[in-house]
Amino acid sequence: MKAVVVTSPGGAEVLQIQEVETPKIAEGEVLIKVAAAAVNGVDLLQRQGKKSLPAGGNRVSDLSAGIVEAVGEEVSRWKIGDKVCALLDGGGYAEKVAVSASQVLPIPEGVSVVDAASFLEVASAVWSTVFRMTNINAGQTFLVHGRASAAGAIAIQLAKFRGARGRGKARCLEGSLVADVCIDYKTEDFVARVKEETGGKGVDIYYWTLLKKVTYKEIWRAAYTMGEACVFQLTTVVVYKSFPLSEASMEEQDNFSFPEIEMFIGGIPFADELSPWRSRAELL
Repeated sequence: MKAVVVTSPGGAEVLQIQEVETPKIAEGEVLIKVAAAAVNGVDLLQRQGKKSLPAGGNRVSDLSAGIVEAVGEEVSRWKIGDKVCALLDGGGYAEKVAVSASQVLPIPEGVSVVDAASFLEVASAVWSTVFRMTNINAGQTFLVHGRASAAGAIAIQLAKFRGARGRGKARCLEGSLVADVCIDYKTEDFVARVKEETGGKGVDIYYWTLLKKVTYKEIWRAAYTMGEACVFQLTTVVVYKSFPLSEASMEEQDNFSFPEIEMFIGGIPFADELSPWRSRAELL
């Protein structure tokens, strides 16, 4: 089969299409005929030699989508012909990939394989932090620091899907990416604005997607100090931790797939060009 290979650290010219051996699936794996693969930030770092390539490999990309072509022993959830997207351990720029069945999710009706290939990593990271580590409920206020990032764009939409009131901190237009309130960090005191928008209470959950331009003091002042415990014991302030999709239980993967992932096929009204996967592609 053909695959894109990193021949040496460098620019785009070091990527070459070469003939490689078709992967063989092991127990618990599926073979996917790739229809689309996504470009991720880590791919660029690996190509440039700034980050290690996957162990024993010379190929990049951890995101792809396509059709299940074969299933290994002990795989019951997937069958040949299923449309799926997957998180890989590298090698996504290829005609076929072998991946653990636990790192695969279905593509809902109405979502193209191109779109599905691009959003799974960031969507699962947001899911594992915001929804697995907090108890976000309808009516709560949810502040995303870095709303214009890929994670921020998806976090706001997932939070609103759950019924929370979303606030976004970024340089942006009012109401963009379906946030109820958008705060321009370059022209406004975001702590004062948060207090104003929440009647002095502060937000229930503060989701921090960037590592710059904010201090713990600001986070603490913007958050509701009697909120749910998460990282700090008195409040949900900022969530750092994520975990690979392969570590999620089958039940958690099912819960991510249905109904939350179906939101992305039109469960809430937003312009097509503002869909999270397109925003992510533009940012990269």
